[in-house]
Amino acid sequence: MRRIEARGVTMISQVAKKKSNEALGSGEETSPERLLSYQHLAEVGILFSRVHLRRMVKKGLFPAPVRISPNRISWRINDIKSWVRTRPIAG
Repeated sequence: MRRIEARGVTMISQVAKKKSNEALGSGEETSPERLLSYQHLAEVGILFSRVHLRRMVKKGLFPAPVRISPNRISWRINDIKSWVRTRPIAG
């Protein structure tokens, strides 16, 4: 595996998991797997503080992050999209 970082979004390239771009919308895992840093969670509408996210992860109310290095964590975009789909619609 190799890690590619561009504009704060980390992508992990996996040779064995090549799929077409049409699978992106179906919720299936695709290669490369995209990871979102805390700063980029706002792009998908998650505006919680770091402390609140940590509490939610501990209670099992938010997807657990992936440790990229000793001082960096990110979330799998597929986990975040799944979590967003489970949220109630305001209205």
